[in-house]
Amino acid sequence: MKQKLVLSRWTQGMMLASVVLLATVGEISAQQSPSGGGGRGMRYHGGGRGQSFDPVVFEGPPVPDSMAALVSLDGDGLGRYTTMYQNLMESTKSQRDSLATLRQSWRAARDNGGGAADLGGGMGGMREIRQYLADRQQQFDQALEETLTKDQFKRYQAWRDQRRKEAQSEMRNRGGAPGGRDRD
Repeated sequence: MKQKLVLSRWTQGMMLASVVLLATVGEISAQQSPSGGGGRGMRYHGGGRGQSFDPVVFEGPPVPDSMAALVSLDGDGLGRYTTMYQNLMESTKSQRDSLATLRQSWRAARDNGGGAADLGGGMGGMREIRQYLADRQQQFDQALEETLTKDQFKRYQAWRDQRRKEAQSEMRNRGGAPGGRDRD
């Protein structure tokens, strides 16, 4: 005799949201990590342990004044970075805004006991936006590596690693996706 498992709508929604969250975090984790072996910039890796969420993909690199303090930029270097930063942020503004809206909607649905179904299919668009932003960030980092000295780029990479660790810690503490933060 077969028994049918009956789950409440809330339980079904939470299970679906959990699966979507795990898939999203897994994709984010797999998207980027510092390159090794002398390669330039960032590269993509398959799923694996030890890789973490990269908030820079969502929020963008440090604002010019923060970058100047971080890697000791001045004069022409600061001017080049400012131009690169403005070009990246202006060309990805609509995607970052859309992603922020989708993330807020997801959090609101989660906090109100709903699930991914309550987002009206918005999760599918998240993947495409994340991939676009990751690609653009990778291009930015490759150009940045060519602009900065080796020491400056190492300091930038250390800053990114620290941001990843902070986001990962925040995610563990909150039990969900990391929130937006200032890039200082």
